[in-house]
Amino acid sequence: MRSHLHTTRGHLRRRIPVIAAISVITVGMSAIGASAHEDDAADATAQVITEVAPSIDIEPVTAERDGGFTAAVDGGTVAIPSAASDPVEVALATGAPVGDSLESLDITLPVMETESAAAATDGTVVFDGDHTDLAVQATSDGIRLQTVLNDASAPTEFSYTFGEGVLPVLNADGSVSLTVAGTSADVTVAVGQVDAPWAFDANGSALPTSYRVEGAELIQVIPHASSTIVYPVVADPSVTIGWRIYVRYSVAETKAQTVGWRGTVNEKGKYAAALCAALVVGGAIGAVAAAACAFATYDVSSSIMATAKTAASQKRGMEIQYNYIEGVYPVAWKVI
Repeated sequence: MRSHLHTTRGHLRRRIPVIAAISVITVGMSAIGASAHEDDAADATAQVITEVAPSIDIEPVTAERDGGFTAAVDGGTVAIPSAASDPVEVALATGAPVGDSLESLDITLPVMETESAAAATDGTVVFDGDHTDLAVQATSDGIRLQTVLNDASAPTEFSYTFGEGVLPVLNADGSVSLTVAGTSADVTVAVGQVDAPWAFDANGSALPTSYRVEGAELIQVIPHASSTIVYPVVADPSVTIGWRIYVRYSVAETKAQTVGWRGTVNEKGKYAAALCAALVVGGAIGAVAAAACAFATYDVSSSIMATAKTAASQKRGMEIQYNYIEGVYPVAWKVI
């Protein structure tokens, strides 16, 4: 934010810029380790965000010797680098369901020239730029990776990636699932979710914004060339991190599940074990996790079967979503 920070009578005066944000995972921070100028610039950017973005509680982080910041978060840790050209690393919870594959999300920020990271008084970590600043805010349940557009020369597209093997998948509602492949085509493991984007200008007018996926890149598009736009513009989707496993059953597989079902205690136990065994075959979890999964699935097996019967009557398939929080358990099931 080099171009719009001024000091007059001990107070900060700033031009109000545009803000775009993609929110992600959990972090926190404390204001440390930068020069007075960098701290002033970070505070100015943080204040702009406070004035136009939805209110959040920002958690403290620890400054590291390399100039970056780290934070302990629910289910893992976050490392914010000293340079915006390096990824923000989110270490995922140990014992997560994808065997020996993914240990962290390495989130790349939009490519642009910025200063080193500086922490604002409120905990916002800022990478100060000319036309665009980047900012990372951490909360108890997510990280906001924000783009602050200082003038009309700022870009209209901002690209993010999430690490090797992680593919963003656009959903019908505009949200994005961050997925890694299982060993079966019918099993998808998601490690995060990006909410559908939104954007408003300083008058509260809604502006168009959307995501586009190109391979492993998630691109947020924020047009801001209109003369009617009043700055700042805030676009603030959120990305939550958490293991999710999606298992899809074909029409034939769904119908086969319903044959002979009477809902007895014995049948519930067998059905729950069979459902969770599919996760092992699909490469999502191991045998030990499957046993715990079957125990959790037993209680909801009648509801899952009711959905399977509905799907079978409509000659459609079924999808079951499992979440991982110190164990694997079903949380949602639907006709597909």
